[in-house]
Amino acid sequence: METLFAAALLLVSVAAMYFLCLRPMRRGNCSLAALSGAASKPQGPAGSASEAELLREEIAELRRTSNERESAGKPTGP
Repeated sequence: METLFAAALLLVSVAAMYFLCLRPMRRGNCSLAALSGAASKPQGPAGSASEAELLREEIAELRRTSNERESAGKPTGP
């Protein structure tokens, strides 16, 4: 009996996750997307290009910061 209850609970939880999470996300109207601002982000090739440029700038900034930290930790001469 306990095994049947556990199996039923598993099926109910999987069904709830599908109907409340996965199905709305696949349709594009996820409630969490509105909270995180994902719905306002640009989509398509133009959005991908601008997002890629932002990521490149962020990587370059992180590399500069990393290099500055490494050079600050090393002695500069005898």
